Amino acid sequence: MTAPLPQIANPYASPATVDWTSGADAVLSNTTADPRARRINAEVSLKQNMLCLVGMFSLLAVVSDFDVLITAAPEPDYVRTAMEIVFTFLATASIVVNFGVRRFASWTRLPLTLLAFMSLPLVPVGSVFGLLILKTLHLGKTPRLLTQEYEQIVRATPHLNQRTSFLTWFGVILLIILAISIVYLAQIPAELRHPR
Repeated sequence: MTAPLPQIANPYASPATVDWTSGADAVLSNTTADPRARRINAEVSLKQNMLCLVGMFSLLAVVSDFDVLITAAPEPDYVRTAMEIVFTFLATASIVVNFGVRRFASWTRLPLTLLAFMSLPLVPVGSVFGLLILKTLHLGKTPRLLTQEYEQIVRATPHLNQRTSFLTWFGVILLIILAISIVYLAQIPAELRHPR
């Protein structure tokens, strides 16, 4: 028995019969995976910080809606109403933007930048999250996150998607428990919460 002869490409074959797709796809996946692989840590950091920002704004919205933290000198009604409106808007906006950030949609870049700037005065927690998000977005290596170029890279490399860490989810669950506790405390009569 003789060994089978190796298959040699026909040099006279028509270009239409040559399979160009496998080689082109391999080159495309290698060139798009490389910049994303270098930015995976920044992706994870951005998603985690955004999730924490959502939790913080949601907690502030819950706190501003209930008079749990009001002491002997409560704010006037119009100040309280303004705080409720602002924090509810920020919580809603951060939830909507979070869905886009998790897919690295380019439309989220400007709203996320605005939310990060609005969190800076909320010292110390809001300032930390805001600065980390701004640093990740604007001081990172190219291609920058949440741009149209990066969105195309993410679509071309779905196998590189990273899951949010257990620690981040644990922190978000703690914030939810804290918000529920605040709502529960608000049901206690004011005389019992603030004895004279």
